[in-house]
Amino acid sequence: MKTRQPPAFRVLSGSARAAVCLALGSPFLAMGSATLAIRSAWAQSAPVPSRADEAAALSIVARAKADGGELALAADMYLQAHRMNAAVAGYLYSAARCFHKASAWEAADREYRRFLETAPAVDAARAKAVEYLAEVAPRLAEARAAEAQAASASQIEESRRQAEARKTEADGKVAEALRTAEARKASEAAALRKSEAAAESAAEAERRQAAAAETARQQAAAMSSGHRTVAWLAVAGGVAAAGGGVALWLGANADFDALQSKLNAKDGAGKITGIPREDATTMQDEANLRRGLGMGLVAMGAVGLGVGSWLLASAAPSVAIEARQVWVAWQF
Repeated sequence: MKTRQPPAFRVLSGSARAAVCLALGSPFLAMGSATLAIRSAWAQSAPVPSRADEAAALSIVARAKADGGELALAADMYLQAHRMNAAVAGYLYSAARCFHKASAWEAADREYRRFLETAPAVDAARAKAVEYLAEVAPRLAEARAAEAQAASASQIEESRRQAEARKTEADGKVAEALRTAEARKASEAAALRKSEAAAESAAEAERRQAAAAETARQQAAAMSSGHRTVAWLAVAGGVAAAGGGVALWLGANADFDALQSKLNAKDGAGKITGIPREDATTMQDEANLRRGLGMGLVAMGAVGLGVGSWLLASAAPSVAIEARQVWVAWQF
């Protein structure tokens, strides 16, 4: 009994058949590898195969992939074969069947419709394509409805997330406003406490001023007339001592001037003739003594004036404090 072969397989040369058989025996070869093997086989034989032969060989490999369960790869190989030879609409039908079995309803519907648009009216597969297209239609509608439902659910979820984000943002703004209000309230409270503390400090300062004024008045009242008398005696003594010291100082200066005049009296040889040496020495010592005494008396007078002035100044004045204005009446 003679084995029948597919028409696309019968047109191949011996080398091309060997390449196809090699691809069929290795289900893990990719579509590109199968095509290269076929082209390599054809390149070693004559004549050079046409695009139709290449498409037919590729469809055989696609059939093997489909039988092996690699439906998506088989469908892509059938579509590639149709691009190589668009005259064979059966490639579209085979691709649609692969997509159909793989539950790729969108692709199956598309390829069934392309097949029906391009296949001849006498093609026996048209009736099956119409039947299969009717099977795909409700599945495609369900898939599209599921996609729409998923999209709607995604939109609802996105709307929910946006609403939550807006709520979170609003809650954050409310919390920030509350924090700002609390901070403002705390600041106002701190300012009020500071103002109260300043007022208390001012009142305390006024109380201290009043106490100081009272103390001054008490000191003024306690100051005795004898204290003032001593102060005035010290001032008077200081003035008298200073006056005596100035007089001694001036007298000493006059003696120095007189001594200098006598020392300037000289003869033609330059010898001093106005006063003897011993008298000049005595006169100078006396003038220095009076000058020293005058300086001492002036110093004592200054001390007396200072002490008297201090005693007078230490005598507490009568002080009146009213409305932050001070009047002082010294007691003499």
